[in-house]
Amino acid sequence: MDGHDLLHTLQGTTEFEAVGDAPHSEKPTTSRRIPPDLRGCVTTVAAGSRPMPVLKAMMTTACERDCHYCPFRTGRTGTKRIKFTPDEMAQGLVALYDAGVVEGLFLSSGVVRGGVTSQDAIIATGEILRDKYEFRGYMHLKVMPGAERDQVVRTMQLADRVSVNLEAPNAQRLAQLAPGKDYVDELLTRLRWIEELRQESDGRLKASSTTEFVVGPAGESDVEILSTTEHLHRQMGLARAYFSAFRPVEDTPFSNIPAPMPNVNCDCIRPAFCCATMTSRWRNYRLSGRETYRGVLIPSRHGQSYTCDRPRWN
Repeated sequence: MDGHDLLHTLQGTTEFEAVGDAPHSEKPTTSRRIPPDLRGCVTTVAAGSRPMPVLKAMMTTACERDCHYCPFRTGRTGTKRIKFTPDEMAQGLVALYDAGVVEGLFLSSGVVRGGVTSQDAIIATGEILRDKYEFRGYMHLKVMPGAERDQVVRTMQLADRVSVNLEAPNAQRLAQLAPGKDYVDELLTRLRWIEELRQESDGRLKASSTTEFVVGPAGESDVEILSTTEHLHRQMGLARAYFSAFRPVEDTPFSNIPAPMPNVNCDCIRPAFCCATMTSRWRNYRLSGRETYRGVLIPSRHGQSYTCDRPRWN
């Protein structure tokens, strides 16, 4: 598979997740080597020490899970279903890399025949890239729900960054978003393993870890999100927490839930994606009232504009 074929097949499937350290600054590539209609799955992101063009890809958009907000949920007729073999994905990525179009890869997948099988495909792609093609570019690999501990180890050996999408701040909220997922056993435990493996590896496993929350449809409070994020940062070494503003998708159970207000006025929380850097400050949020967390005003998604500082988590 060449790079053009890969981009053509991925077209319209990869804009749903954040990748770099400043996702609100992500933008499609302007490379003249790519036709304008195929540029959406190559974005310039802040990854590592500098901005770089990264391919956002999925092994498959088929999925057996019924997440109520997700465009790839099982049974949705309007979804473009695609599937790549590890060899096809690796060949296409290397072709784009050799052409100077991309410098890195973000790789996720739908869940087919369980998380273990889906993780095998992601790992196999990473192994082909690192071992066969000697690819040394940036690699962000997704850890699937229910992936085994040995699979997490191998994924961390291959990747610069790994991620587990919690989607919600606790099990109660996840049950509303994705009733087929187990918050602790399938998701949170993998984030815990990642930090344990980093600590036990004497520096051999250096991959950073991130997670993402879908904000809005489950009715979670800002305090719920912030307290969970603080716990993940302190106890599980989380590098980034992304907050994806809910966008209703046709032919899903949440299609009639309105999207959040489009004019949130801040640098980190955005109507599309946002990324919270744990040692930075939050400014110019829109607050719904005087809700506090450990004595600090908490940002909300509605209401009047205030200026507040984020608690420092050093």
